[in-house]
Amino acid sequence: MRALETTGEIGEQTETDELGQFVTFRLNRVSAKLGNQAKRYLMQIAGVSLSQYRVIVMVGTLGRTSFTEIIRRTSLDRGTTSRTISGLIDDGLIEASGDDQDQRAQRLQLTERGRALYERIWPRMQTRQRFLLSKLDPAELAALHSALDKLEDAAEAKDFDG
Repeated sequence: MRALETTGEIGEQTETDELGQFVTFRLNRVSAKLGNQAKRYLMQIAGVSLSQYRVIVMVGTLGRTSFTEIIRRTSLDRGTTSRTISGLIDDGLIEASGDDQDQRAQRLQLTERGRALYERIWPRMQTRQRFLLSKLDPAELAALHSALDKLEDAAEAKDFDG
């Protein structure tokens, strides 16, 4: 963990230092930095936004899938995801068709152009993932996954007093 910045008095911490120790603050800060890095990289290598990438990867990985399934698996914002999907359909990267079991739902799949884009960016993002994970030794990675699992479960809590 990074050392706390102090106000100059030995052991005295500022409110900003204390905020920096909140898990949610740290997770948000790391997430924002990683997201910004991914945005720049994706724009550079493929001219796509992070939202577009996330939808393309979900549809490419799952195959024929639904909007609801993408939201369930990613917890992405419904409005942003809906607009992203519409744009990807307009751009000819995803196609929507009726769902045999649910007439109200649409099934999404990559077009040929969408599949080509997926096959171009997915390996490069996997390389980025390996780079990020190379900064952790196996014990740190296991501890990170364990901690994230516990925090994800805790995020479902409705009572914080017990």
